[in-house]
Amino acid sequence: LHLAEQWREKLLSAAEADVEDLLAAFPWPDAEAAGRPELEKLLAEARKEDDRRPPHARRALFRGIMRLLEQR
Repeated sequence: LHLAEQWREKLLSAAEADVEDLLAAFPWPDAEAAGRPELEKLLAEARKEDDRRPPHARRALFRGIMRLLEQR
C-alpha cells in the first residue's frame, strides 16, 4: 500500500512524471496493451480533479497502481 501511495504522489506531483516510469519499474507481460492506456487515463483524470470535492479519481488511480503492483 505504501509503495502504491508513493507512486501515486510521484505521478501527481511531478509535471514530467510519466506512466512509462511506473511501467519500467514494474514490467509485466502485455503492459503496453493492458496497463498504459488505463493508467494514463486515470492519471489525467486525477490531475484535473478539483481539490474541493471527494478524491474519486485519485482513489481510482491508486487502485490502478495497486493492480499493477499485484501483477508483478
